[in-house]
Amino acid sequence: MMNMNDEIQINTKVYGFLGEYAQQNRFSVTMNTFFKSQATNAMMIPMNIRADDFYYTVSGLRHAKLNGVVIDKEYRHQAVDLCDHCSDDVLACGFCDVIRVHNGLLYGDVAIGRALAMLLEHYEIGTLALYGSGALAKALLLHVQQSALKKITLYHDRVESCMHLARAFNGALEGLEVDIVRANHEMIADFSKHDMAINCVDESTLFSPVTPSHMMVDVSDENGAFSAVATGTYFGYDALLPYMNATVYTILLKDENEPG
Repeated sequence: MMNMNDEIQINTKVYGFLGEYAQQNRFSVTMNTFFKSQATNAMMIPMNIRADDFYYTVSGLRHAKLNGVVIDKEYRHQAVDLCDHCSDDVLACGFCDVIRVHNGLLYGDVAIGRALAMLLEHYEIGTLALYGSGALAKALLLHVQQSALKKITLYHDRVESCMHLARAFNGALEGLEVDIVRANHEMIADFSKHDMAINCVDESTLFSPVTPSHMMVDVSDENGAFSAVATGTYFGYDALLPYMNATVYTILLKDENEPG
């Protein structure tokens, strides 16, 4: 039975949210609300971690009382080398945003890609503009088959990187129409014919002018680069939290007999 008084009991599963400014981030608050909605006796604690202490903190999870951690964006690439076992998503994307502790071992996984696929499914997105070709884009492409997506257009200033991405994830994109468009400071990225555009670039500035789609999504930031050009529905980091919470819950609460 979930403890509704926010008290850690002897049988409470305790998780951490690791970030340089974890206490200023709403993730722990929304995750604890989600635990309650699922009647799960678990709690997530925000943990401010300096860069110099990150490796020591994550390595110490093997002997700590925490059952797992969620990792904020600034540390997700560093976490990979510290995991004893990595999911296929981690190996494909090169980063890790969730670590589950099981029998003293660290199991790394990726939540953001599945969370974005849930967003696409929720809004029944048929055509998507994907801005960027890095790790976040890879995480989403692995799970687009879970949505109703029919066409995806990759936008980047380097077309070659999008071509490489499409080839590398050909299996995940099977059955989808895939297009590639160059976008740079001289060429407008026209998202207007797509149901949604997702910004998978961490940088705060755009590498091209943008014509917005009806729905604009910034993955990494609240009021990120797409917010300045959005004219319809805008999703920032906070709007993605319900989808992240649901995905993280599934990863952290895997059956104890499922080590991987």
